[in-house]
Amino acid sequence: MDVINDKSEAQILLDEQRRKNSKIILIPTMGNLHDGHLSLIELAREHADYVVVSIFINPTQFTDNKDFDNYPRTLESDIEKLSLANVSLLFLPDCSCIYPYGIDHAAKVIIPEMSNDLCGKVRPGHFEGVTSIVLRLFNIIKPDFSIFGQKDFQQKLLIEWMTTDLSLGINIIGAPIIREDNGLAMSSRNQHLSSTAKLTAAKLYETLIEASGSIRDRKIGFASIQRETEERLIGYGFFVDYISIRSSIDLSIPDKDAKKLIILASVIIEDVRLIDNIIIG
Repeated sequence: MDVINDKSEAQILLDEQRRKNSKIILIPTMGNLHDGHLSLIELAREHADYVVVSIFINPTQFTDNKDFDNYPRTLESDIEKLSLANVSLLFLPDCSCIYPYGIDHAAKVIIPEMSNDLCGKVRPGHFEGVTSIVLRLFNIIKPDFSIFGQKDFQQKLLIEWMTTDLSLGINIIGAPIIREDNGLAMSSRNQHLSSTAKLTAAKLYETLIEASGSIRDRKIGFASIQRETEERLIGYGFFVDYISIRSSIDLSIPDKDAKKLIILASVIIEDVRLIDNIIIG
């Protein structure tokens, strides 16, 4: 595995792969890798010959400086995991590589409406930071494919939207949620939970499964399902940012006869924000 910090050096390697007609896939990460990330690498090998993983803890997508400072930096173990997974290239840019004019003077990618809903409403400016960093990585790596997990479903849709709207010509692949044994969606944030909170956190997925069953039954309206689900989660001890039933196509608010749906949740326990979702239909 090549480990490269300089974008020009990385591009020389990537150009060599293109001359060999290799298909290139990019998996953008912020490090602190777990089995969910490693599952993306397995999926990547089904689509491309040359797997690139980037690690960059992007300051512009954090809405709280404390969150940025506290984000786990585990580069040594990350490199070991990626090497064992036979990743082709680890791209490790620094801030000056990504933002050559500095963060305060950086160009931004803004996707109206969808960026300001759901997680975008809870974390203003977060998705502006996400789309801006992903576009930079796309422009540096110029992949044929890129993978994003379903857990961050709103993020995946925004990246798909940006890719289409800006005619980037990159195929975005969605990857299924990888869960811990108790059903909790894998996340770097889970390590901040106490053992007691982890037991409670598993109730999030259980509750969403119950809600998805109610959505399929269509015996009560979506608003009632959302309200009952929120009350159940509050009863377990969660602070609820939102519970929302949306179209799985564009996250619009669905009518009662819509078929392609998703129920999304964002909750907080022990000051740790957890997100999850279940696609229906």
